[in-house]
Amino acid sequence: MCTQSESLLRRALANNQTYVDFQDRKGRTPLHFAANWPYGVAILLGRGADIRKTDRFGWSPLHYAYSLKCLASVQLMLQADSVLYNGQSCTIAVLEDGIASRDTQILEVTIAALVERRLRLERLAEAKASTVALELRHDKMFDNQAFETQTPLESSAIPADEASPVAAILESVYQAKNLDCWAADKLFCAGFRHVDRVDETGLTPLMKLRIQLFTSRPFADALKLGIWLTSHGAIICRTLPTSSASVRHQLGADFGYYLMEAIWFGGPVSHQTIRARFHSTIFDLDDHCRAFLLDILTRDKADNWVCACSYHGCRALIKMLRVCYSFVDGIGEKTFGTFPAEMGKIWLIGALVDFVMPYLRGDDSLLREIVRFVTFDRLDLTHTCCNTDSPIEDCLKVAEVQEIREEERLISNDLEELLASFEPNREEFEALLESLLGKHWLSRMGHSPYEKKISAHDSVLQARKLGVILEWDPA
Repeated sequence: MCTQSESLLRRALANNQTYVDFQDRKGRTPLHFAANWPYGVAILLGRGADIRKTDRFGWSPLHYAYSLKCLASVQLMLQADSVLYNGQSCTIAVLEDGIASRDTQILEVTIAALVERRLRLERLAEAKASTVALELRHDKMFDNQAFETQTPLESSAIPADEASPVAAILESVYQAKNLDCWAADKLFCAGFRHVDRVDETGLTPLMKLRIQLFTSRPFADALKLGIWLTSHGAIICRTLPTSSASVRHQLGADFGYYLMEAIWFGGPVSHQTIRARFHSTIFDLDDHCRAFLLDILTRDKADNWVCACSYHGCRALIKMLRVCYSFVDGIGEKTFGTFPAEMGKIWLIGALVDFVMPYLRGDDSLLREIVRFVTFDRLDLTHTCCNTDSPIEDCLKVAEVQEIREEERLISNDLEELLASFEPNREEFEALLESLLGKHWLSRMGHSPYEKKISAHDSVLQARKLGVILEWDPA
């Protein structure tokens, strides 16, 4: 097979017909080896080769043809009804292979095969409609309804086409790995319209962007696909299945991770480098991505879980700041050289406000939220709005939240007193933010009575742990 000789192949098949499906130690058949030789593929298929045999890694001959980017072989195998998904991973692997090929013709052929196979399923369902109660919606048949159609057919013992591209679990084609806007456009135009359908884990394609961000997808590409999905009907304010936060909050937190990597892995950190790397990171994005990101960070959409770090639930900007602050706390002060980590946080806030300030249009509520968050962090209060390891996942029970708030009641009161005296000045924020927060405001907190209260409160807590009963208890 390696010689790609027609005469040798025909002679081998003439001598032993079973050779057509012979598998080597790795489970590969002659079709696997012929994946880059369309004429050989045609001969083997003509002699009855099983197009659906897989090697021991679960790869079919079609997968081999995709990896070799052989358009003619891909077409022949699709026409021979090769399976379109890997039964082990339960994903539409063939679509992911088509996307990964980065070949326009291969992807178009793949999408055409997806459409043709699902039309077959639709015709089967219509033919059996008298025995199976189905509500077919022709405008959405190509997407998730294929799964919902095949399931009742199978439960009624009506076998569906084995070559159908319907995976074993509910999954959208828009959850394919490395999907880009061009491929998404092709799918949408072909009739795949469920851009916001949840899978069996409760995640939409927009929510799954986060999983791909931490594997292979660059942040800018994720933003572009996020823009495409929202412009085609995906709901960015949809609540996550494990949280009271929304997709908007998730993308804000993801931007925090992306930003921290760019700033802290770019070399020694200083006031100037933080600003420079922040701005270069922002302006590496195109205009549409920057506008989308600004909308995510500044739009007044809070989650439903109230914590003292925010006035009425965290916005996406606060979720982003939580990631950034956690990152700074995690790497320690040594990264800043002679500068304290607290000042690194303030420099970061300054660069952020430079970015969002021109778009606030006279609304100072976001400025108040920033100052509240900085003050909350400075007073070392505990977040009760989400998981300690994730700014977008809820994990604390109501009783735990109440216990934390009771233990920190005195400090929380001081937080409210400090914030009640704060009057934001937009010009001061724009020109002297670091001076305001780094000197005036932090020193104001330093002269407040909270340190004495913390000391007294900690003493009481320690006494309680030892079983000491106090006649006077400041709590």
